[in-house]
Amino acid sequence: MHELAHVWDDASGYRLSSYLLSATGGEWDEQCGSYVPGPRAALGPTTRLGRTDPFEDFAESFAAVLSRTPYLEGKHGDIEQTRRLTMMKLFRLEPSSRSIDNREDPVER
Repeated sequence: MHELAHVWDDASGYRLSSYLLSATGGEWDEQCGSYVPGPRAALGPTTRLGRTDPFEDFAESFAAVLSRTPYLEGKHGDIEQTRRLTMMKLFRLEPSSRSIDNREDPVER
């Protein structure tokens, strides 16, 4: 599921991970490789891997919401509300939706 999230994010032009970054108030400095998860998300990224960059944060959040407890067992992680709600919003997109290709906010219709 984690790798599927990367494929989906790539296909969207990284708008999905960017949307999560914006929803959590995070900051990503691509040149320095510096990732600050964001103040609007109380617990921070779902797992240690999710703290690496916004792409891993998106993939870990996606996998955690889709599989719930089994994915997080042994990872000492938990999905906080901002990430969970953002993922649930993204899951409601229809596969044929033009919003991912044509809008900055992939959830707004």
